Amino acid sequence: KVTKHPAKAWVYNPVMYWPTKGERVTFFAYSPHVEAGNSNIALGSTLTTLGAPQITYTVPDAVIEQQDLLLSAPLYNQTKASTNADKKLPISFKHALASIAFKAKVQAAMPNTVVKVTSISIGKLKNKAKAVYTKSNSPATSPVFSWNMSAEAVDTDYAVATGDGLGLVDTNIAKTTTYTDISTANGQLMLLPQEINTTDEITVTLVTTIADGTPITATTTAKLSALIPISAPATSSTLESGKRYTIKINVLGLSSINLTVNVNPWLNEIVDVPDFN
Repeated sequence: KVTKHPAKAWVYNPVMYWPTKGERVTFFAYSPHVEAGNSNIALGSTLTTLGAPQITYTVPDAVIEQQDLLLSAPLYNQTKASTNADKKLPISFKHALASIAFKAKVQAAMPNTVVKVTSISIGKLKNKAKAVYTKSNSPATSPVFSWNMSAEAVDTDYAVATGDGLGLVDTNIAKTTTYTDISTANGQLMLLPQEINTTDEITVTLVTTIADGTPITATTTAKLSALIPISAPATSSTLESGKRYTIKINVLGLSSINLTVNVNPWLNEIVDVPDFN
């Protein structure tokens, strides 16, 4: 386990040493560390197991409990001479999951009303898979990992809603004509990369309260496969690791909603591992 010291130094225990005869060492890393009682991340290997590690991840049903799982690109066959000028090994971490967040606006201001997106549900998506490292045949190409869906994977709905800790900001967008974030800090979905089936859907619930206080509830359901783009070499809509999917909700009227999506890279993180003596 590696933790960050208040002075911004990464520390670990017990102290590790480079081999005295120059043997090569291969490094893997993941985050967050598997704490006791965490049943969502399971390590399929130990320090005495030959080969690259395997990590099985189960997506928590509650969105606010979902984690940003990071896996490193392996550093193969390192020696003490491989360290940089600071005597460290920079390890590049990749976001292993796909992130989904939500923005909303009204097409035109709706005076004398209160307009709120009160809930969003996405499903049914697989909830359990194993990340397996694949060593590239080309030394110039960074080795990657791939996800293998578990036989124990269950089709699951994931929902966010307004309310304390439920993932959606409780905000009136009646006069908001440019897209604004409606996901809370812990309200982004962190889901396993996977192919989108024709049965997978997104449902958005909108409540508009008109001037006399009457609430009008509208629900829109759309196929995820029509919303999530196809990225080569895939031949169908796919959630990809290391990408952010921002679903934009455009309120056209009291009961009319249009959905679009922006897809952007989710940048890798580079961290210097602690010194090895």
